[in-house]
Amino acid sequence: ESSAEMLEEWRPLLCPFDVTTCKAMSYFEMFLPTTLPPEHHDKGFKLWLDELLKMWDNCHNCPSWEQNLVNLFARVALDNIGYIDWSPWVSKLFTRLLRSLNLPVGSKQLQVGRAGGGYDVAVAGIWIVSMMGGPKSE
Repeated sequence: ESSAEMLEEWRPLLCPFDVTTCKAMSYFEMFLPTTLPPEHHDKGFKLWLDELLKMWDNCHNCPSWEQNLVNLFARVALDNIGYIDWSPWVSKLFTRLLRSLNLPVGSKQLQVGRAGGGYDVAVAGIWIVSMMGGPKSE
């Protein structure tokens, strides 16, 4: 129930074009519970994970709050290994991670990347490893 109360309090701050989103994402990263037992997942990450993944997916301009979301996703993946189907998000995660590395591409070695810094590689690694396996993997 605390997750629902936090979401009710902080969802109004989620405007990707306003600085209040940074505050909301910081609060989400720090306070949303991710270690609930499986019988209480419906009161935890199932209330917010899809919504925040869609927000992350729709904002490609390297917002300042993106690392907060990646930290939260890595934590929820680590704390709930095998309970979340990450398969719809794997290709998007790897595309965003690859882009964040700012690797040179093409014969002219052009830098095609992001304006800001890339993802924290340790956090991205935790997210990738933690989402291996799960309900649909065989």
